[in-house]
Amino acid sequence: TRSTTVTGVQTCALPIYFPYLYMSAMIYSVGGVLKAYRDRGIRARMSASPIPSMRQTVESVLAFSILFVAFWLVCLLLPLVTQGASFYGSKFMWYFILNTAVLMATSISIAFLVSTVVKNDMAISALANVIGLGMSFLCGVFVPQRLLGSGVTAISRFLPVYWYERVNDMLGTMSSTSVLTSDNYRLIAQSFAIQLTFNYQIGRASCRERV
Repeated sequence: TRSTTVTGVQTCALPIYFPYLYMSAMIYSVGGVLKAYRDRGIRARMSASPIPSMRQTVESVLAFSILFVAFWLVCLLLPLVTQGASFYGSKFMWYFILNTAVLMATSISIAFLVSTVVKNDMAISALANVIGLGMSFLCGVFVPQRLLGSGVTAISRFLPVYWYERVNDMLGTMSSTSVLTSDNYRLIAQSFAIQLTFNYQIGRASCRERV
């Protein structure tokens, strides 16, 4: 089991495994909801409804937002359940939390793109596993990045989960007396920027496919 040091205490770093959980769960959930929206009967009833289309869109966005935020918060509580409050005692914990929020946004974008392009339920289920497991193995979720070969690392650098894990691994080496250096801040900023850029590009591709 991989572990990390938080405030000098050796603990299991559950956030390390969030990429597989986020990717799989988001693709499954978004795929199921969009499948219902694609049903002709439901679309016909929504079109015939006296509720304006703009209100339907706003309510759909709000419903998705509640789903995503609730799932993200539940995941953040998992370390509390399994490890106690010590995991949240680190002064760097906000960077962990922000890192998971950026990853969640990227997972949502990927889920919408997959659910928009792929219409078949079986294919969506298969892709949820392929994407979740594939990124996890390539980017250092299940195996520490330092053990990955140079060829694998060269590929994984183009994937957002790699940069999520870079931040987690760096923060995991910090103790209660550690201080973030300029190189640490540079890595955090670079990782967030790459993940958000990936998120933006995937979101644009998803919008083009829906149009």
